[in-house]
Amino acid sequence: MGYGTLNKMQEQKSNEMVNDDGELKEFFEGLEDAVRMDKEHMLQMTSTNETMVKLTQQLTQQLAVAHKTIETVLAQNQELVALLAKHGISAGTAAAATGTKKEEAKGGRKKRMCANCNKMAFHEDADCFKLEANKDKRPAWWK
Repeated sequence: MGYGTLNKMQEQKSNEMVNDDGELKEFFEGLEDAVRMDKEHMLQMTSTNETMVKLTQQLTQQLAVAHKTIETVLAQNQELVALLAKHGISAGTAAAATGTKKEEAKGGRKKRMCANCNKMAFHEDADCFKLEANKDKRPAWWK
């Protein structure tokens, strides 16, 4: 038997397999479908990846801008604190001096958190209407 004869016999056997039950043909068709689906999936993944890279680049740029803004504000704040200190004003004193009129009503007192009623109020803790010791001081409208 020569090489050509062997080749023809293999082709005949192969054709018989495909022609007899078609399983091999179905296998290759299924394989082609799987390859096509994988290719489509890879294209989708590539597209998604490209979108994610673009979004990441945009976010990185936005973060860089925000970082520069924060650095600028911090530098300005340091300059302000230094300027206040130069004029003998501490940062705490400056913050207290900028209180609102509503906070400074009632004889210049400031609102503060009462330890008894847990509300922002002008009264001292000892004067809180919630205390039983002050029940005779409660106004008619008080619960």
